[in-house]
Amino acid sequence: MKVVLCLMAVLGAVAAQEYSPHPKLKVQEKDSGDAPSWGYGGEGNPVNWYKDYLQCGGKRQSPVNLPYVGELLKAPNRGRPLVFHYYNALNPARLVQSSKNFDFVFTGSDEYAPVVSGVGFNPSDKYQFAGLHLHWGSVDSNGAEHTLDGHTFPGEMHFVHFNKKYGSVENAINQPDGLVVIGFFLEISSQSMPGLTKMAKGLHQMRATYQTELDLGDMSLLEFIKGYIYNWKYYYYQGSLTTPPCSESVQWHVFPVPVPISRADLEVLRQFPTVKENFSDNNRPIQNLNGRKITYDGLVVSRDKPWLPENFKHSPSNEVY
Repeated sequence: MKVVLCLMAVLGAVAAQEYSPHPKLKVQEKDSGDAPSWGYGGEGNPVNWYKDYLQCGGKRQSPVNLPYVGELLKAPNRGRPLVFHYYNALNPARLVQSSKNFDFVFTGSDEYAPVVSGVGFNPSDKYQFAGLHLHWGSVDSNGAEHTLDGHTFPGEMHFVHFNKKYGSVENAINQPDGLVVIGFFLEISSQSMPGLTKMAKGLHQMRATYQTELDLGDMSLLEFIKGYIYNWKYYYYQGSLTTPPCSESVQWHVFPVPVPISRADLEVLRQFPTVKENFSDNNRPIQNLNGRKITYDGLVVSRDKPWLPENFKHSPSNEVY
């Protein structure tokens, strides 16, 4: 992954990249003079994004509310599992501050780049990891982008991948099967996942030394989610990036079991890059489904309104894939 790059573009925003020297992650600068500014407050708030970025007013936008699935959480698996390749591989990691968030990326070769397959459009397609970013709130009752049956979490973690057949994020971002984002809710706990703790320490150092980039040494993606992908069950729907340009090219896979983050690590996020001017509350409001279906473990569980019959039982007629 000869990468380096602020993925705010694909990490939620091709529109907020600082730079991207690696050709696979090249994205257009949107916060300079060549495109309108956007944000989460004032005139540039999410309600007005569509005025400058037409796709933000589209019919396939993210995030959305994910319906309660009751006993399906404990039922035997029957959906198609995602296949994670090299998620346990060690790669040189870097934190890079962008204009409205920060990105975690790998900067080594592509030889052991994490890849995911088994996704909805074409299970044989392989999606290469491009970057990881978080969304979080200034208070515990807000921060995640998706909601779970109307319930919110203090944060959400997004692993962004591009379809390798397109060669780069830039080429994939406007293709219907171009991107895959795997999401995990964050829940306050006594301890964080090791990856989140390393990330928080890095952000603290960046803030203390006024750096906009920091190398973290060798890390694996499994350090963020070990033990939380083996359930295999996830929500799936077709959506968009959650920041401008809001490209409707994302296949979303959201796992319902939250990943732990300590309050201390969450407070580091809330004070980055400074206490007074931080990136907290960088979450887009819930968008309408507009007739889209949401599946959970391969079963349709929603079309605009959450539904799941009380006497629901697994049967071949309920299969989606």
